[in-house]
Amino acid sequence: MKKILLTTLLSTILFGATAEQVEQYLSVSNSEEQLVALEESFGSMQNALNQETNETKNYDMQMLTLRFKEKLASELSDDEMKEVLDNYNSLIYLQFISATAQQEEENPEAIKSYIAQLNSDETAHDRLSMIEEIGKYIYKKEYLSDYFDALIAPLYGKSNGDQKEYESFVKNTKKGYMEMIQTEGKMQLAYALRDFSQEDLEALLKVLKRPSVDHEMKAVYKAMAYALQEYFKSLASRFDPSQHQMYVPDESPKESHSKLHKESNLSKR
Repeated sequence: MKKILLTTLLSTILFGATAEQVEQYLSVSNSEEQLVALEESFGSMQNALNQETNETKNYDMQMLTLRFKEKLASELSDDEMKEVLDNYNSLIYLQFISATAQQEEENPEAIKSYIAQLNSDETAHDRLSMIEEIGKYIYKKEYLSDYFDALIAPLYGKSNGDQKEYESFVKNTKKGYMEMIQTEGKMQLAYALRDFSQEDLEALLKVLKRPSVDHEMKAVYKAMAYALQEYFKSLASRFDPSQHQMYVPDESPKESHSKLHKESNLSKR
């Protein structure tokens, strides 16, 4: 077993994804546009914080893309990246990528209205169940947990709060953070896939079940956390945990796909 793990590790180090493969991936996956949007969004946030605190130092936002590329190349081997890129030969997967990219520009009220429409449709049960299943492959607890531990928890831990405050935050908030992302993510997913037929959804689910998609998602979450890590560290000294408590879910568990039948806390704000 150890020999297999060592061989896998060495193959990843020695034959990581090439720069050309990474650039190709950024192009076909819409990641490049998303990174540019992140640079603009976090740049505006940084400027606003600087005005509040009279801070003059700025984190170079162009580092987000550079660090994302670096981490992505190290997380996927040459062969794994080839398999990931091969997924984009699937028309249904390309349609999925396009639909989710366009969805980011939609008004939250449109999403809220569509979910309400699904709620009132007695024939929507199968569709909601399929969306719930698809969401499991996009918002895996493993991905979200690693993302939280690598990026968000250290931010609170290195703040001006004491250790007890940090531990209390992690205990009470991590579960809420993950459930919030999963619930609201699936609501957005339902809206993004509104024009997909049931047959389309079934075909998409088959693609999402491929091991190469799991490799892609896991690598992208890690690359994004790595890309943002230094920026978040630059904010830590100005970050007060008591002013940034996250959503904490109800104690009672919910039925799996019933989450799509309820308005998210975010949509109520």
